[in-house]
Amino acid sequence: MPHYSLIFRGDGAEPRKRIEFQSEDPGRALLLAHRERGERAAELWSDGKRVCTIRKVGVRPDYWMIDPARG
Repeated sequence: MPHYSLIFRGDGAEPRKRIEFQSEDPGRALLLAHRERGERAAELWSDGKRVCTIRKVGVRPDYWMIDPARG
């Protein structure tokens, strides 16, 4: 099963919080990010490669914007 890291950045370059998980697909990252209830964007990584950046948008109902990894 693939290993993923969901990384929430703080004000600096260091991660503010990191959540490690295994899943059949990266969709579980949305559930984990939603539980954090923060407004912070998060980077999703798998096997040392950034998969995408996710961030909450909107007030009610909330939805998630997924930006693909670049380069």
